Amino acid sequence: MFDYSRASRDDLAAVVEFISALNAKAEHRIGYVGDNREEIGRDLVEYGAIDNAFVAKHEGELVGFMAMDVDEELGRSYLLGPWANLSDWDEIAHRLVDECIAIVSGGAVTQLDMFFDVANDNVSKLGNTLGFETYKDVRTLRFDRSDLNNIEPGTATPLETRHHDALVKLHDRTFPNTYLPGARMIAGLGENKVCFVRIESDEVVGYVYLEVDDTIGSASVEFLGTENRARGRGIGTDLVRTGLHWMFDFESVSETWLVVDEDNAGARRLYDRLGWTEVHRLTSMRRSGGLDR
Repeated sequence: MFDYSRASRDDLAAVVEFISALNAKAEHRIGYVGDNREEIGRDLVEYGAIDNAFVAKHEGELVGFMAMDVDEELGRSYLLGPWANLSDWDEIAHRLVDECIAIVSGGAVTQLDMFFDVANDNVSKLGNTLGFETYKDVRTLRFDRSDLNNIEPGTATPLETRHHDALVKLHDRTFPNTYLPGARMIAGLGENKVCFVRIESDEVVGYVYLEVDDTIGSASVEFLGTENRARGRGIGTDLVRTGLHWMFDFESVSETWLVVDEDNAGARRLYDRLGWTEVHRLTSMRRSGGLDR
């Protein structure tokens, strides 16, 4: 017999311990969070996922958790989980999905996304049962500070205001239906979130968008894009080199991360040449329209 209840921020510490233990294992891994405790806690709080979450307990012990990262502006929600660690995985998981979907407004479930390790068979089967379809497979790559000695600085320059509109158009064309549309990306730029660009004839021909979280010593290449006519000329490599040196200028940063599409052979070759190391293989599933639960 399991007890289900709406999660609160009082549950955060226990939830973080629960997730970190499971997410370190490929068969339980959910891609939206890592297995670093500080990172998990930050992610659950920063976007309010802990406020749209349910826990499952057995005899007072936490045995299941799921949260929803809700983006009402884009009309979509991301399923963080479910995580469960008992043989009753299916029962717990389906109940957690039901409970979480029920507390999210209808406008935020026109698209539902799941993101998990390819070895996580339980979540894969759950997605198929609920009518999700595979969207894409990706690889998670890491670059450590010690590898920077082999990388020459790049020549890309910080984005200027006069190029904002062009950057937005290039970004939205390169990454349609992403979690971070161009206008939102530009609006969020700051000390720890930057764009570097390559300019030719006063036009943006390539860009890289980077984020640094110096509270946990980690950074990421979130987006890398080039105009079709500019490909095959080393512009992407130059942008990444520029980004790496900028990220590691933060003394706290010890590692950087990125996600690359499985079928993007060109990008994978670029990162391989620069010395990025594959860590995880993940898959994403998507469903258009809410669940009839």
